[in-house]
Amino acid sequence: MSRATQSFKTGMSFIGGGEVPSYSLEYLTPSPGHPVGSHETIVVPYIEIGRSSQCAVRLSEEVGTVSRFHASLLRRGKNFYINNLSRSNPTLVNGKPIQEETELANGDEIQFSYEGPKIRFNVNPAGATSMGITKRVNLVVNQAVRPYRTTVFSLLALLIIGAGITIFFIYQLNQETDTLAVQAEKLEGKNASLSDSLAMTIRANEELKQKIMADKQQMETELQATVAEFKSKQQKVVQVEMVKAPNPEELVAQAIAEVKGSVFYMGIKNVKAEMEGEVLIDEPFTENCHCTGFLLNDGKFLTARHCIEMYLYESNELNLLASLGGKVTYSFYAISSDENLRFDFTNHDFTVNSKTDYFVEDEYNGQEVMLRKARPYDGTDWALFQTDAKGAIHADPELSGTLKSGTELHCLGYTYGNTFQKFNTKEGLEVLYSKASVAKDNLDNNTIVVSGYGFDHGNSGGPLFVIRDGVAKAIAIVSAGYMNPSTGRDDALGSVVPIKNISNN
Repeated sequence: MSRATQSFKTGMSFIGGGEVPSYSLEYLTPSPGHPVGSHETIVVPYIEIGRSSQCAVRLSEEVGTVSRFHASLLRRGKNFYINNLSRSNPTLVNGKPIQEETELANGDEIQFSYEGPKIRFNVNPAGATSMGITKRVNLVVNQAVRPYRTTVFSLLALLIIGAGITIFFIYQLNQETDTLAVQAEKLEGKNASLSDSLAMTIRANEELKQKIMADKQQMETELQATVAEFKSKQQKVVQVEMVKAPNPEELVAQAIAEVKGSVFYMGIKNVKAEMEGEVLIDEPFTENCHCTGFLLNDGKFLTARHCIEMYLYESNELNLLASLGGKVTYSFYAISSDENLRFDFTNHDFTVNSKTDYFVEDEYNGQEVMLRKARPYDGTDWALFQTDAKGAIHADPELSGTLKSGTELHCLGYTYGNTFQKFNTKEGLEVLYSKASVAKDNLDNNTIVVSGYGFDHGNSGGPLFVIRDGVAKAIAIVSAGYMNPSTGRDDALGSVVPIKNISNN
């Protein structure tokens, strides 16, 4: 349902006396039209704030620090969120600029730019059903209708024009009906003449049919005589063996089977943290944390960066220690699906791309701290470890950057650590197969966008293949799934890192 439809639906329910969650915005800074202490009650689920006449909450043109569309407020269930819409002016909550959609709490102070006007966000616990009908209608008109008045007026104009066109065509149809009635009388006379002609044509066709049947019988007799003569002169029979065309599904299964042995289960044995030569943490890793890796034919072992440096994607004690100059060491093991090959290594054995890492302000134990973070959706979520072993997987970097939407991708990995219990058995580790499709031509922010994927936790770091001439070509590393920020739902879109991004430098 569109935001306009949601606003209209909520507004109609509110006018009819329905219980609608609401909140008020109290003006803390004097500005034209909004004295200090004045407030507005908001009942629709989505509004925009700015200087534009299309905003449900409009600030004066004289307030230069406020953008035309500066910020938006969204209600999802009983929770309220704010998002910055301006590219040039920040939105601050309790004095801090927000970088993404932020949940609001009762009494939060919102400011538009560092020196701009301030308002206070207050939740109305009892809703707004005690208002009179006139005030309810005014609120709905200002908040649900005004931002979309161009659309409403356009639809009204289209309805008026459509009604005029309909009346015109009804008049034209009546005129044409009279004309057709006159023509129908003339056609009745012609039909009688055509019936006589049709009877003569049927008799002629019957005679022609009999002649064709006689000619066909004569041709069959001559053909039989020719075949008999050919058989009598034939001295040997050439047997042609029909070669069955390969089944596409069998080709895919065979190609995938040839590379399964080079796909590895990755687990963590131990975690160690040091600061200035002092060991602060050194203990076995007991959490159920696992990933997938794979070995190329040139000895490169590949996985996702967030699998070996996961603390850089989180806000925790290990991230704080590393951000302050400490050293965090994870000890890993990796076992091939046929259990014929095992690697032991640490996160420091890998080459990664940290050029786009950034620092973010956070709070730890009541103190403001700066944490280093890695970006998950810019194509840098890869890690490379050069080994002396050789795998069976061939990579195609050039193809990985030019895939077209709809291209079928094939994935191998250990979803949810599915066969951890099968170590040292005759069956070996069971690597799971799933499929996905390229959702967008070429690359988007240095990543391949996929849809309809079947991989999940545990597949991270695993390979994605395309099948070319019966061979599985590795073209990407499983990275992450997208979360829709406006709905909070997983929309089944994934981000995978193309092989072309990987560098030894």
